[in-house]
Amino acid sequence: MKKYLILIVVFLLLGCQKSAVQPSFTMETYPKVDGSTVTIPLSEAICAKLTGQTVEQVRPYILHTKTHSAYINLIDKKTDLIFVTYPSVDELKYAQDSGVELEIVPIVSEAFVFLTHKNNPVESLTLKQIQDIYAGTITNWKDVGGPDLPIIAYQRPVNSGSQTGFLDLVMKGVTPMTPPTEWIVAEMGMLIEAVATYDNQPDAL
Repeated sequence: MKKYLILIVVFLLLGCQKSAVQPSFTMETYPKVDGSTVTIPLSEAICAKLTGQTVEQVRPYILHTKTHSAYINLIDKKTDLIFVTYPSVDELKYAQDSGVELEIVPIVSEAFVFLTHKNNPVESLTLKQIQDIYAGTITNWKDVGGPDLPIIAYQRPVNSGSQTGFLDLVMKGVTPMTPPTEWIVAEMGMLIEAVATYDNQPDAL
C-alpha cells in the first residue's frame, strides 16, 4: 500500500522553538503542496522558510484547492503533501479503495468560533448546548437565555475541512440535523440547492 503525507491541522497548539534553518529547497525542488484555504498562510510561511525566500516571493507558487480536492489530488498522485484537517469518512474510504495509506502528522492548531448577531444577548454556550442546538433538540434562543426566536444553525458542506472537524470535535458522535439550504447558481447557469451560508441575522448561529 502506498503511503502519502498529510500535515494535519489539529486543535491543540504545539510548541514552536526558534532555530536557524538553512534553505533546504529551491522552488524547483520544493514538493508540490495543496491544502485547505485556511492553511494558505501556513503553507506560504513554511515554503518561504525552507526555500530562504520571502512570503511574497513564494505566494504565486502556493495554490490550495480546498480540503476535499486536496485529499483527492494527494490520493491521485497529483500533489506530494497537503495541509488540511483530519480526513472525512469518504476521504478515508477513497484512500483505502485506491490502495493508499495516509501518513498523518499533526503540526498546528485552530479552534471553532460560533458567530451570532451583535444584538443577540447570549454571550456563551456550553458544548452540550451547541450539540443540542445542532442536533435539533434546542430550537429557540429563549432556551439558552436569548430572545424568543427560532435558532437557525448553519453548517458547512459535507467533506469540507470545517464540517469534518465540527463533526469530530464538536458533535462527537451526535448526529446533526439537516442544515439550512439555499438555491445558488452553479455551472452553465443551473440552480442547485446547497448548504446555506451564515447571514448574520438575529436568529443565526
